[in-house]
Amino acid sequence: MNRERSPFKSAAYIALVACSITMMIPFLWMISSSLKREEDVQKMEFQLIPRTTKRHIERDGERIEVRVLKRTAKIRFLEASPEEYGEIAEIDADLFHEDGDESFVKIMAVKYPVEKLEEWVRIKIAETGEVRRHVPVDEIRVDSRIDLQWQNYPKSWHSFDDKVDVFLLKKLTGFRLPFDVHIQTGFVMFYLNSIIVAVCITLGQVITCSMAAFAFSRLKFPGRDYLFFGYLATMMIPAAVTIVPLFMLMRILGWFDTYKALILPGMFSAYGTFLLRQFFMTLPRELEEAAKIDGAGFFRIYWQIAIPLSKPALATLATFTFMGAWRSFLWPLLMTNRAEMYTLPIALQQFQTFYGTHWHLMMAASIISLAPIIIVFLFNQRYFVEGVKLTGLKG
Repeated sequence: MNRERSPFKSAAYIALVACSITMMIPFLWMISSSLKREEDVQKMEFQLIPRTTKRHIERDGERIEVRVLKRTAKIRFLEASPEEYGEIAEIDADLFHEDGDESFVKIMAVKYPVEKLEEWVRIKIAETGEVRRHVPVDEIRVDSRIDLQWQNYPKSWHSFDDKVDVFLLKKLTGFRLPFDVHIQTGFVMFYLNSIIVAVCITLGQVITCSMAAFAFSRLKFPGRDYLFFGYLATMMIPAAVTIVPLFMLMRILGWFDTYKALILPGMFSAYGTFLLRQFFMTLPRELEEAAKIDGAGFFRIYWQIAIPLSKPALATLATFTFMGAWRSFLWPLLMTNRAEMYTLPIALQQFQTFYGTHWHLMMAASIISLAPIIIVFLFNQRYFVEGVKLTGLKG
């Protein structure tokens, strides 16, 4: 039986590996872009490993770096030439094409058979800015080498140092203490803001959702199921509908530009409650009844039985919540006005200017900001596949 299935398993593995590689391409492109020069990021050619291509000519044994401005070709029309050209003409080399033994010029979708007599380039000397015309193509030498721009990372890290100058403990407590941490590196402040917001939201959701889920799954009270269905119905309301009233509420409470506005609205989740409630319902009733016989109350059952047995579900909720809070953009954008309150997604958006986007720095900063998410995922991944291990129970 195993021999019959092996070809199908091999095909499935190959398909999964192919899909995994496809999913990795954007991530690899981001790493590649973070190591490129700004002018190389938006080139049309796909270049996974950053390379620098330089052109030079040799004069009197000396290499002179040049930039190619335009390629031109001298051609002879073999048949009737277009009206704007004579029998022999100098044209833009982009109009000249070769297809096997056939050479032609394509103008306005019309092909004209031609013979190429000579080809030149117009160059600009990098050091002096001098422009030279009709330089033979054969004189141009091309050097291509791997060129990783590691300086993009420290450059992106220090891009916002002029916007942040705070004392950390005073910022957190509101009091000027004798010993404090002076932060002038913008990215450090953004990192701390994201860590504080993501960790608090994650802990808040795990606590509130687990307590609500335990109540909805293990406690019996009038209208429990109706209340739970009403709670779930809030998941059907789009976030865009509630964001304006929530914004006005934060302004009325005076929480604008504070951690309270960034953290408290995200500490409650109907989805997290539903996820944990479904998991709690699978726990054997025998454990709860045995604990009641020993004199345990509902909170002790929740804390000492339900929580330890629910590590896979709690780890899953914590991972998804942390990832969602870490990459949240719209709400922090609305709630923050000072640079010292920016989270990392808002900081990444600052690489966009009126004249363009510094993609190489944005990609480098994005790679730096991914580290906590990867650490959380690697720490919790073993719980995703770990089942609930219960022993000592008789069915």
